[in-house]
Amino acid sequence: MKRIYLFIMAVLSVVLLNASILLAQDEQKGKLGFGFDPGLVAGKDYVAGQLIVGIKKGRSTRGTKIKAGASKGTVVKEIKNVALLLQFPSEDAVIAAANALKKLPSVAFVERNGFMSIPPEPIHPGLKGRSARRTNKNDMKNLSVSTDPGTGYQWHHTVIRKTASLGTLSATPPTVAVLDTGVDYTHPDLSGKVILGRNCIENNFDPFDDHGHGTHVAGIIAAKGANGMYGEGVCPNAKILAVKVLAGTGSGSYFDIAAGMAYTRSVAASITPPVRVINMSLGGPSNSSLLETEVLAIKNAGLVLVAAAGNNNTTAPSYPGAYPNTALRVMATEQNDYRTWFSNFSPVATPGQYNIAAPGWEIPSTTPGAGYEAMSGTSMASPVVAGAAALVW
Repeated sequence: MKRIYLFIMAVLSVVLLNASILLAQDEQKGKLGFGFDPGLVAGKDYVAGQLIVGIKKGRSTRGTKIKAGASKGTVVKEIKNVALLLQFPSEDAVIAAANALKKLPSVAFVERNGFMSIPPEPIHPGLKGRSARRTNKNDMKNLSVSTDPGTGYQWHHTVIRKTASLGTLSATPPTVAVLDTGVDYTHPDLSGKVILGRNCIENNFDPFDDHGHGTHVAGIIAAKGANGMYGEGVCPNAKILAVKVLAGTGSGSYFDIAAGMAYTRSVAASITPPVRVINMSLGGPSNSSLLETEVLAIKNAGLVLVAAAGNNNTTAPSYPGAYPNTALRVMATEQNDYRTWFSNFSPVATPGQYNIAAPGWEIPSTTPGAGYEAMSGTSMASPVVAGAAALVW
């Protein structure tokens, strides 16, 4: 009887050992995030030679740095208590390091440093130029808050204000953070109201816009009203915290974008007025564990994240706009309140993938060099929502 008992215990020990090994292997496999699927190309889909390593809450980075160093990896950037960006001399070294790092108990995930960008500019098939037609300033009754000469073209004000009285504008609405290509803070419709945040591309605090997209987004949110310039923002008394996470090409890496998100939530309460709304008119088709972590951190910090759905006329998710923890996930509409032909939209199976729509067709706003231009996209719809959120906060 004793022999049978010992035999059974031995068998159970082997079974439990094998089960624990399999569980550990599954956990390690689950730690590998974006960038390890077949068909992805270094330099095109992710930064060659780089790894992002997420650190579990409350754990030290020391072991990760030692393990990375053993594979000839160096730490090039760090988001404190969240993640490390590692650079390796070759792709072979990256693979070896990923397999070693995922085994560390302090590591939450390992992924490639992928890319996100501003959504592609919508150009209707068969049409030359930017759009099918230009908005006429007499298309709709003007419901602007000032007599600035271009407000008649800003039809989006009428659409978002026609169902409710605007009331008296707050003199000190919350600051809205714009994570984008930067902002031209010298623009006469924005000067004096832009707080210079971090430039995550150049690692300094001069987030000047070398593309144009971020300046247009900022103007939609908060261009000055009643100053005799072209138009006004949805929340013209709001300030803008400019955080540059995209280069002049309109593209940025996962790590730089996440660094901008982490920076914004870390300084939000210290800004005057405090940052309560964050706009991200950017996206990409692949899920990033790092960005998903930052989206949740922003939610837990009590901040409202507003993000664009994308301009591909598809139900395919575009992140961060498709993350459930992104508060406002914005599709684009045109003058008659129908979805624009280019806007992404929610699939039938998950109707809440995107949860709000706003004007995003031919929206006039500020551009670098004291300019103004009408642009279309969910990139424009998102700041309309962000400005409205600042109005009612």
